[in-house]
Amino acid sequence: MFMVRGNGGHGSIATNGNVMEGVQKLINNIMEFRKEQNEIKSKKDAIDFGAYTSVNINMIEGGVAPNVVPTEVALVMDMRLSVSADVNNTQNMIDSWLNELGYNSTMKYIRRVEYSPATAVDDSNPYWIAMQETMNELGVALQEIVSSPASDMIMIRSKGIPAFGFTTKTNTKIRAHNIDEYINLNTFLEGIDVYVALLKKICNLPEFSKQEI
Repeated sequence: MFMVRGNGGHGSIATNGNVMEGVQKLINNIMEFRKEQNEIKSKKDAIDFGAYTSVNINMIEGGVAPNVVPTEVALVMDMRLSVSADVNNTQNMIDSWLNELGYNSTMKYIRRVEYSPATAVDDSNPYWIAMQETMNELGVALQEIVSSPASDMIMIRSKGIPAFGFTTKTNTKIRAHNIDEYINLNTFLEGIDVYVALLKKICNLPEFSKQEI
């Protein structure tokens, strides 16, 4: 979250160093970076979130009265790094944005993931093999992607527990957190059969065999 600070005063006075000048400068920098990442996205698989860094401005808060120029405005930015992004370079970029603002503007992380090891999707992972076998038996194409929105798995992997998500929303436009988020009824019902078959396969792995206590 950025706390952009600047000169305040009466709304009738065009004060230099107005806080909104800083807000505009910050938004311009964020949107320029966002444009660059969207160009990368257009050349990649659109649903592979790990192929590009997503960045969005999700909240802007500030102001005390209609005729008063505020001295600070809060701006919340949501950024999910691509698998190829360099953390230090990204931090340096954000620091440069902050330095441009001046007026003791600050930035703090609401949530920052320091480490999230990847789960193996190869023959070393019996669960991945089980998923592949199940999908092959059902004639369903399985596409592996990096899903940065799946923040629950980030926490699990940070504990050293391998994890990956799975969805059967075939031929479904991504509408996560949108006002018209829904799934086709037939797609939902077909997905139940897929999950039943997958759970049977996974539960019959040696890892799930009964152990003597």
